Amino acid sequence: EKVLEHLAVQLKPGGFLFIADFSPLQGGPLSRLLQWMYYMFAIQGCRLLAGNCVHPVYDYRTGLNEVGLDLVQESPCHFFSVGPAWYWTLVARKRR
Repeated sequence: EKVLEHLAVQLKPGGFLFIADFSPLQGGPLSRLLQWMYYMFAIQGCRLLAGNCVHPVYDYRTGLNEVGLDLVQESPCHFFSVGPAWYWTLVARKRR
């Protein structure tokens, strides 16, 4: 993705990129449906309030290597420590 590539160019070698975003859909059909509904509610609200584009949930892990970044840490964020990971944080480091 162009945004990820642009961010990687801005980093010095050894620099870190922190990403916090919606987690890709995971789990069984009900879990995936609930995640999708939650995401669509949030993204449509942002579209109505701020004019943001509607887009799919990104899986940043797939593009990190292509832009010279290595995944250092991946942390799922659960509500009340149950259910699917609604959000996640990723830490990537630019290769030296």
